[in-house]
Order: sequence, then C-alpha cells, then structure tokens
Amino acid sequence: MNSWENLVAKARKLSKELGLAATKTAVKIEPEPDFMIPVELYGSTRDNIEQVCKQINRSYYRDIPDGAAVLARKVIEMLLILSFKHFNVEALIKDPVDGNYFELSKIVKEAVQNTTLDLSRNAKEYLEIFREKGNLSAHNPFHMSNLKELERLQPKLRHLFEELLFKSGIRTA
Repeated sequence: MNSWENLVAKARKLSKELGLAATKTAVKIEPEPDFMIPVELYGSTRDNIEQVCKQINRSYYRDIPDGAAVLARKVIEMLLILSFKHFNVEALIKDPVDGNYFELSKIVKEAVQNTTLDLSRNAKEYLEIFREKGNLSAHNPFHMSNLKELERLQPKLRHLFEELLFKSGIRTA
C-alpha cells in the first residue's frame, strides 16, 4: 500500500469511528483562482516572483485581504528594484554609505521621475496606490483591507505588474 492509500484508509477509519459516512469517490481539489495576478503573467518568470504571486492569489482566495495587499506591495518593490538593475541605474535607489536600498517611498519617487525607466502615466499613479495600500495593511492597526477594495484595484495591479515585468527585462515584447 502506498502512502496515498494509507492516508485514505486512515481517513475512512477515522470517519467510521466518528460515525461519518465513508465514501469511495475521490474528492476533486479545484485549483485556486488566479484573480489578482493571472498565472499567464507570472508563470515562467522567476521563482521568487512566481511564489509571491501565488501567495497574493491564495491570500485573496482565502479572504486574507491585508495579506494580499502587503504581498502586492512586495512584488511591486521587487520588480522596481529589478527594473533599476536592468537599466543599470540601481545606484539611484541605494544609500551610497551602506549600499542598502532606500525605503519604498523613495524608490517610488525616483521611479516616477526617472526618464530612463520611462514608466507610463498609469503606472506612475498605481505605484503610489499600492505602496500606500500595502503600508496601511502592514502598519496601521486601524486599517482593515477588504476583498471589494482589492477587486476594484485588481486591473491596476495587473497593469502595473505587467508593465514592470517588461521594464525589468523579465518579459520582452
């Protein structure tokens, strides 16, 4: 008996002990939807980006909107840093003394005014929206995100994510 069969046998035994009707039909586990960031955008990019995008989608699907907002902020920060690296202007977002990256508000400010990155007008606007939303969800004890807010922001997240994939050189036209 393989491990799966052992697990099924144990589940049936426990069900019987608990007085539940055991079933021989397999339970089909549906894949989680990829609503916030579609898999066709993040699939086959980089492992760390794929993992964060899966976490964003899982958080949304499981009604953990603050988690999804914080993770959306994280993936945007990751892609901004990769974009500055791609254009060889990473020094603009690093502290010259200790070599650490600046906080996201400074990175966003630099990205918005940077002509080398050449972000679209919409992307510039969306950067601040997701920086602020992620910060509120992470740091403000009186702020609670909700799924309706995230539903309204989803098209903006998708647009910003996709544009930053191109700017970072991860996706090419």
